[in-house]
Parts: sequence; C-alpha cells; structure tokens
Amino acid sequence: MVIAALVACSAPGDDDLDDGPSEPTRKALSFAAVEDLGPACEDIEGGYPDAPEYVGDGPHPMAVLVNEFDTDVQFNDPDYREWKLMNNVSTGDPLDKPDSPSEVTLLACGFTRPGDDLIDKCSYKAPLGLTASIEYPLYNKHYTMVVYELHTGREVARAELDARFRQSTPTCPFTVEGNFEKIYARSLNLHLYEPFRDLVTEPAT
Repeated sequence: MVIAALVACSAPGDDDLDDGPSEPTRKALSFAAVEDLGPACEDIEGGYPDAPEYVGDGPHPMAVLVNEFDTDVQFNDPDYREWKLMNNVSTGDPLDKPDSPSEVTLLACGFTRPGDDLIDKCSYKAPLGLTASIEYPLYNKHYTMVVYELHTGREVARAELDARFRQSTPTCPFTVEGNFEKIYARSLNLHLYEPFRDLVTEPAT
C-alpha cells in the first residue's frame, strides 16, 4: 500500500504523468463521391475539417445514408451490410443529394435493426419450374437516424423511426435473394430525412 501511494503521488512534470485522453483525430475528407460517405458514419469522432461548417443561414446540404438490409440473413452477414444513399437527385428540393462530398455540411446516418412486429406478408414469383408463388412474413424495421455536423462530428439531432412511419403498411422489398426466413420492411426514403428538413433550410442551431 505504501508503494502504491508513492507511485500515485508522483510530482507534476514527471515523465510518466498522464496528460489525460488525447484529442480525437480530425480526418481528411477523402471520399470520391457522396455515395461513399457511409464509413464516415462509423468514424465521425473528431469530424472532417475539410467539410463546411454548420453556421449561418441555410440551406445546409445534407447527405443521408442508411445501413440497410432486407432479410434476417442479410442482417447477420457483415459482408452484406452496406451504406446506401437515400437522397433524391436533382428534383430542386433542398434535401436533394449534394453534388460532392466537399459540399456536405450535415451527415444523416441511419442505423437499422430488426423489429419483432409481424405487419404483412410478401409474395414473390417462384423460381423457374415452379408454378406457385412463395410467401414470406414481413416484419417491421427500426431506424435510428442521427444527424452530425460533418466538419466537427458533433451530433445535431436524432430521431427513432420505423418502417411504418407515415405509412400504415410498408411495401415489400422489390426483390430478395438467398435462403432466409424473414423479410423486413423498408421505409420510404423521404420519410427518413423529412423530419430534419428544418436543419437544412433554416439557420444553423
């Protein structure tokens, strides 16, 4: 116990003095396209200083990416999961896809997980040689949408949504592949980022 006390009371300036946690590393904005910004959702701490600051009047361009899956097998397969861009393109809406990563001020990241609620069934054409269609249960899906200031990595807003947000019966995925038991509903793209419209169009908060 005496030795421990002596070590703990080392004089300031000692070479072994702990200077506290290091500052997060601020990273270069080296993404080729807006569609490639998904990894920034997983490495946002410290921000990307090349991105515009979230200050002043809008609009503040926002990229929206979601880590999507359609089936139980896809959810459990880390090689399948990928970030998908949700923004519309060239409709004239302030929430359209920004032209380049260097224009992105806000980064909205959708982190998904399976829901337990059975909400419908999905019917698909059977493979060649079979006449009957195949039905699969359609389950709800949860989305945690988090908006960051890309320049600093600061969280600006978040919302807990699910595939039934603003639509009572979500549509089935257009196509599905592989062996699986459950299908999970997708929210319409617009429903995932519409709650954050004011962050884009109004003065920065």
